Amino acid sequence: SLVMILKLPMLFHGSLGCLRDADNETSGGTTTGGTTAEVEWSRPIVGGSIPTPIPAAAAAVYDSTGGRMVMTWGSSGTTILGDVFELQLLSTKASWAYLKSSGESPTPKAGHTAVYDAGSARILIFGGYDEQGTTGKVLELGNFSTDPDGNISGAWRELIPFEKPPARSGHTAVFDDSNNRMLVFGGQNVVDGTTTYSNEVWELSFALGGDGIWKNISPVDPPPARAGHSAVLDPVNHRMVIFGGFDGANYLSDVYELSWAGGTESWKRMTPSGLPPTARSGQTAVYDSDKRWMVVFGGSDGAHRNDSAALDLASGDGAWIGLSPGTEIPSARSRHIAIYDSVGQRMIVYGGDGDATGEVYQLKIN
Repeated sequence: SLVMILKLPMLFHGSLGCLRDADNETSGGTTTGGTTAEVEWSRPIVGGSIPTPIPAAAAAVYDSTGGRMVMTWGSSGTTILGDVFELQLLSTKASWAYLKSSGESPTPKAGHTAVYDAGSARILIFGGYDEQGTTGKVLELGNFSTDPDGNISGAWRELIPFEKPPARSGHTAVFDDSNNRMLVFGGQNVVDGTTTYSNEVWELSFALGGDGIWKNISPVDPPPARAGHSAVLDPVNHRMVIFGGFDGANYLSDVYELSWAGGTESWKRMTPSGLPPTARSGQTAVYDSDKRWMVVFGGSDGAHRNDSAALDLASGDGAWIGLSPGTEIPSARSRHIAIYDSVGQRMIVYGGDGDATGEVYQLKIN
């Protein structure tokens, strides 16, 4: 359902969709470095209640136990979309369905983040913007149950943690299962028409139970402030890896790690070998747990893109790997959603700005 019209100016979140130049789309093309891997894009057969209109600036999580992607809200133009969908991925034919919920439904948002807390079987949503502006609320969608017909429903609840970070959108968040915490980095906020960018790291820890405790853990020598970047959790090396974004003046192509392998968080600028993707924001990145790769797709550098690249994170600063994408490449887009389906060993891409269609794409790496 369409629930509201934004009353504030379009925020520079995610891929900065307002910078789109329809006559200057980047279609085709790949990032090439010293090593190249063959990949295969395809469109799986999908049925069910297909989301309309196509969302941008939504957020999605992957639930490996349920074999599904859950997509929350998003926007279409200046309209915030009010539905939550799940895409069932376990069967041969994937299927969209509305995700029913109980409890007091929160105000839908765009430009927010969503992470999956597997230990508590819940989705945690933070930040984003609605008709009132940018928010700093934390929402929980959990207590999932399945009725006799196989329909899954959940319950909404607003968490009230101790302390609170500034409101933001266009940030990133990952869930660190080993330390039972959500880590949030960067983002932007608009106050009285002025946009500010952040390079803070905030931790929402659930180690003591309850609704959690926020803490600003920003180590020294952080990356430049930014929004519209991407981030993945590298659980093997105990780090969060960020790439790209927009700092208010320039698109970025740098890579940083926030490591806690030594017990204390520290920032480091990574210098991977190989040729990196071009500077951009609004791209997606997923962690391929089988290959230990960060796989990047799409984004915008003023024109929407549909190229892809992988950063091998098996050791050290890693190595960029060019991806040879085959023929059935998704259209150029930014502010889309993507998850890694660990059961099917594939990246799932949907929606976004640009020439995004209502089709679901999957990327398999050979």
